[in-house]
Amino acid sequence: MRKIFSIVVLLMSLSTTKLNAQCTSGDCQNGYGIYLYEGGRYEGYFAGGLKNGQGTFSWTSGDKYVGEWVNGWRTGYGVYYWPNGDEYDGYFKENKITGYGTKYFANGTKYEGNWLEGNYNGYGTLSTGTDRWVNNCKDCKVYRGNWVAGMKSGFGKCYDKNGYLLYEGDFWNDKPTGSYPNRF
Repeated sequence: MRKIFSIVVLLMSLSTTKLNAQCTSGDCQNGYGIYLYEGGRYEGYFAGGLKNGQGTFSWTSGDKYVGEWVNGWRTGYGVYYWPNGDEYDGYFKENKITGYGTKYFANGTKYEGNWLEGNYNGYGTLSTGTDRWVNNCKDCKVYRGNWVAGMKSGFGKCYDKNGYLLYEGDFWNDKPTGSYPNRF
């Protein structure tokens, strides 16, 4: 009896989810349409019932993605907007920020370079907002160099607000390995 009750509850929840998600106009199987989900709204192209091609997903939280989709995933070039004013313009792979792109932070900070699964990874440039500096590098307004999993790692350079070189050398675990600053 308990097993039958569990199956009935499962079927009811699936039908409720189906009621909350629906195609409201167009062809949401193989064409252009608008599909409402429990957490947002998608307008764009579909293939095989999945988001495919150019489209826009707007979440009820205020997040928004405008760009390419492949088999239901944000994959390819797109722009992602956060409600706090942050914006990412670049490449995605299976819903993760991966590839080359630029993120503009609401506080004035900007990162331009390579990403892997949402982290700075590879070569990139971080420029800080007006009253900030690069983490672990006092007075550094711009860092150009290598990153691994969101941390400065390998060769890089730090510059002050006037563009003068403060440090040139290796970084490990997000910190300079040599004396900082080492250039005047």
